Amino acid sequence: GVDNGPIIDLVKGQKVGMKVDRKMPGGSFSTLCLPFAINNSILNAATWDDGSEGSPLAGATLWTFSGVETDEDANTKTLTFTQTNKVPANTPFLILPQNDVAKDIFFHNVTIQKATELTNAGEVTHDGITFHGFINPVELEASPNNFFLVANNRLATSYSKSKLPALRGYFTAQEGAKLQIRTQQGTPSLLDNVNSNIKNI
Repeated sequence: GVDNGPIIDLVKGQKVGMKVDRKMPGGSFSTLCLPFAINNSILNAATWDDGSEGSPLAGATLWTFSGVETDEDANTKTLTFTQTNKVPANTPFLILPQNDVAKDIFFHNVTIQKATELTNAGEVTHDGITFHGFINPVELEASPNNFFLVANNRLATSYSKSKLPALRGYFTAQEGAKLQIRTQQGTPSLLDNVNSNIKNI
C-alpha cells in the first residue's frame, strides 16, 4: 500500500491543498482518519481532484466516538457516536456522505500534522473499546477482538489476517464482546460475526 509519510514530511506544519484517495458510499457511514483537522467549512469547500463540477462532501456529517453502553445480560456493548462540526488531525471518526465518493477528493487550505506513528495515528477509548485511526495502510493479525465497519453500517470481526487501506479506522474490544454502533439518528446495527473478507469501509 501507499506510504503517506514522505508527502506528510514534505508539507507538515504548512497550510496546503491535499488530494485524498478515499472512496466512500453515499448514505452509509465510513471510517476516516486524516493528517489535518477537519470541520464543516473544509468539508463543504472540498472539490473533486480532477476538476469535475460539484462538491463531493457537501452536506456530509462528522461523528465522533463518545461513549459505550453495556448490556451485561447480552454481553453486548453499544458504541455511541455524536455528531460534531470539527475533528482534530490524526483522530479517527465516522463520516456520512450524502452521495457516493468514487474518486479523489481535494481539500483546500488544510494544515498538515504528522502523527508519531502513521499506522496508529490516534486512538479514542471508552470503557475498554478503542477506536484506532491510521494514516498508512495497516496489516492486522487475525483476532476476534478486531472489529471493522463494513457495508450497511455493520460491524464485522476479522478471523483472518486483514490488510486495511490508508486513512481509516478500526475498533478493538475485549475477547468475546459483541458490539453495536448507534448514532443520534439511527437504530443500533447489531454485529454479526461474519468473516471479514468483506471490504473494510
